[in-house]
Amino acid sequence: MIKKGILLVMLIMASVSMENSGKEEMESDAITIEENSYFFNDDRVYLEAKAEYDDRIHSKFVEEFVCAEMRFVKQYEQGSVYKLVIEPLGALTDERLNIYFYVTNSKIYRLWSYVYQEDKVITFYDDDELLVKVLDTDEKLINNGQIVCQDEEMECERKEGDIEFHFAIREQGKQIGYHSWTITPNGEVYYYERFIWEEGKGLIEFSSGYRAERDPLYLTEITQISAREYKRRLYMLQPSIGDHIY
Repeated sequence: MIKKGILLVMLIMASVSMENSGKEEMESDAITIEENSYFFNDDRVYLEAKAEYDDRIHSKFVEEFVCAEMRFVKQYEQGSVYKLVIEPLGALTDERLNIYFYVTNSKIYRLWSYVYQEDKVITFYDDDELLVKVLDTDEKLINNGQIVCQDEEMECERKEGDIEFHFAIREQGKQIGYHSWTITPNGEVYYYERFIWEEGKGLIEFSSGYRAERDPLYLTEITQISAREYKRRLYMLQPSIGDHIY
């Protein structure tokens, strides 16, 4: 039920994004990632973060430092696709731990891991090849994503059937925050996501979860670490993974 719920939420978000994207102009010049000061400045960035999540496998709430990675996927005409890969955490599913971004020189889009084509839903939670095959142009990427970072503040509210979708982008000093949430007919928040980006640093916080704090995930204190340190930490967790970092 949770996976179907995520799918419904993402399809609504994609619908909202497609309507708004028609109002956005495509950037005219090919970019290098260094031109977006709110994103990381390398094609592969190793990260550490303080994680808080509900480990339903062991029936406990966990607070620990974990590893993540921002990987380059493909360069397009107007920007590039990257993927945030978070190490396995309890029972959290692939779509919660693998997040794609489309980055231009002025915006960062959160790409949905679904696309609706010819009366069917194609999913690519952790499938780079399928994503770039299906979303093979900048326009398709924008139509299948939601802006989560830009200089201009914005707020949107939309209703699809009985479900309300809300999102907002706010700027505070050197930080830009994005928050989205869906509201069910009984007035409860069903699913939410939050990203905080900082100029000169990139993504510094991320969170997502469901109503009544079911399966929450909080990543704070996101910082870059060296490839050697990343490999050492992953090796301690799972030696077979650490051996394939380079």
